[in-house]
Amino acid sequence: MNAVANIIKIVCVDLAKCGDQWGAAAFMHATDCNFTIRSYSTDPSAAIRQLMRIVQHVQRVTLALRSWQEGRVTFTRCTYANEIDKYVFTYSDSSNDDAYVCAIAVSEHSEDAVEIVLGERPALALEAKAILRDKGYTVHMVEENEDGRMS
Repeated sequence: MNAVANIIKIVCVDLAKCGDQWGAAAFMHATDCNFTIRSYSTDPSAAIRQLMRIVQHVQRVTLALRSWQEGRVTFTRCTYANEIDKYVFTYSDSSNDDAYVCAIAVSEHSEDAVEIVLGERPALALEAKAILRDKGYTVHMVEENEDGRMS
């Protein structure tokens, strides 16, 4: 796997009326992962502008990490976590039975800050923190409490 594998591409964009709102969706692809980014507004052009802003933010974060352990750490999934209102990227260590390295959460409201949730490979997650800080992001390391909640 090369560095290009961590770059997320737009497959297609859709716009549809959803009640009184317009929903814009970008269907995304990265290596073996497909996911959707959505935006809603009462104005169709605003929905598209907001969608493209979010897509570019997601692409910038993954592009910043493209050199991270090239050929070893891979982007495996992107999901939207409603409870924290953020997109969450999951990274794995392909050289170690795809061990969970970390999750990186990005907000659609703050383009200069990210959160990193440590996984099974904390040293690699700390490398991601250093890379993102070098690229100008404010990075917050998130840890799980004893009751399983994040802090």
